[in-house]
Parts: sequence; structure tokens; C-alpha cells
Amino acid sequence: MMAQLFTLAVAAGYQKVVVLTSQHADQFFARFEAVTLRSQNDVWGPGMHRVEMEIILPSLDTSTDPHKPRQ
Repeated sequence: MMAQLFTLAVAAGYQKVVVLTSQHADQFFARFEAVTLRSQNDVWGPGMHRVEMEIILPSLDTSTDPHKPRQ
């Protein structure tokens, strides 16, 4: 399912995927190179923390750095 998400997002021209998850699922997304941008405690209830993560997608043009903005 994640591979399909990445394929569709890259084909549509997206540079990144932002994930809003909890501390209970953040390690799942980390396996796909997601990095934590910020975390807030008890956002979704007591003990349920909001974790904002970002996955930088590869460019369709392999000659460019995926971390640079596309023109």
C-alpha cells in the first residue's frame, strides 16, 4: 500500500508526503524513511500524542536531488 502511495504521489508531482500519526504508529512510518517534524502530547486524548512526520519522495528525474524544490 505504501509503494502505491509513493508511486501515485511521485507521478502527480508531489515532493513529499506528510503523515499525522500517533506515537504508537510512528515507527511504522519511520521504516519508510519518515522523519519526525514535531510532536504534541495528549492531542487526541490522554496518552495519545500527535506526531507529524514527513517522507521526501524521490524525483522522477534521477539527475536532481530529491531534497531540492522542483521547477
